[in-house]
Amino acid sequence: MYYDHIVKLSFEHPVLLYDGLCPFCHFMVRYVAVRDRNDIFRFASLQSINHGEVPALKQDSVVLISEGKACIRSEAVMKVLRLLAGIHVIPATVLSIIPKLLADRIYDIIARNRKKWFGTYASCPLPPPEIARKFIALVP
Repeated sequence: MYYDHIVKLSFEHPVLLYDGLCPFCHFMVRYVAVRDRNDIFRFASLQSINHGEVPALKQDSVVLISEGKACIRSEAVMKVLRLLAGIHVIPATVLSIIPKLLADRIYDIIARNRKKWFGTYASCPLPPPEIARKFIALVP
């Protein structure tokens, strides 16, 4: 697993890892952070991780670290939606009905084209002050 080193770290909250240079990823993380009314999630950009410690880290997938396990791709998206609860349970349920292989292929198409469709940042933007406390740096 690419994320073994990070999974071994102890987190009080589920941590969502994302590509901080991707405007689409940044938008989705802000979407989750603003709707996280129960203060469930913490967020870290993949760029904040010490890559000397985790050399095989992939930056083409969202990663959810929760309860000592790493979920990636469509599974991570589904779990995030379930944890957000409310209206988000509906798309999570639909996603759970779709075979994982197909859901991951759809995820991969979006992941492969996101920079072409949405561009890229030169550096990770700072989160807005109202959600900044939810962002952490993972430099072991």
